[in-house]
Amino acid sequence: MRKYAEFFTDFCIQEPDLLNINAHLLTCAILAFTRKHLNCEVIWPTEMELLTFSPIKNFKDIYLLIESKYGESFPEHA
Repeated sequence: MRKYAEFFTDFCIQEPDLLNINAHLLTCAILAFTRKHLNCEVIWPTEMELLTFSPIKNFKDIYLLIESKYGESFPEHA
């Protein structure tokens, strides 16, 4: 998981649309996106919500933006 999370973090750092976003919410979105790509059954389980104090609704727009930007950059993997 760490390898994927680091990759998506590096990817997000290079995206201008993601630079001025709340760091905590961006991190949550990156973790959820990582879990999606690892085929986790639930991308944001209750445990993650409790650990981060952030339900997925708080960062869903950021998650969708990452998904969109990743799809544009890597269409064969989206």
